[in-house]
Amino acid sequence: MKKCTKCEQEKDESEFYAHPNTKDRLQSQCMACMKARSRGSYISWNEWKVRARRRNDERARARSLEQPNKKKTCIKCNEEFPCNGDFFYNASTRDGFKSYCKTCDNRLKAERRRKKREANR
Repeated sequence: MKKCTKCEQEKDESEFYAHPNTKDRLQSQCMACMKARSRGSYISWNEWKVRARRRNDERARARSLEQPNKKKTCIKCNEEFPCNGDFFYNASTRDGFKSYCKTCDNRLKAERRRKKREANR
């Protein structure tokens, strides 16, 4: 008999998973508690992507709200835009926005796609 550290019930040793690094070679929590813990922490890949997208959108909105009067110059067309929706959000940059405006960024992406298509032919 062994006591589960989670539910604190005395259970037969056959109700515990094996664990090679413990003295008695058994997990400290019973199978039922381990399964409940695993079920509670599991989320599907699609749900994870939805949550990540929401987090990124919230960060972008928060960042644009923090800097309503800030302007940024596009390095491609040298035009100055306010930092709201004219620049794509990018978490890896210091100010949180890409160096290119949306128009230039879309143009560059289209050019890359065209070159890739031509290279594959």
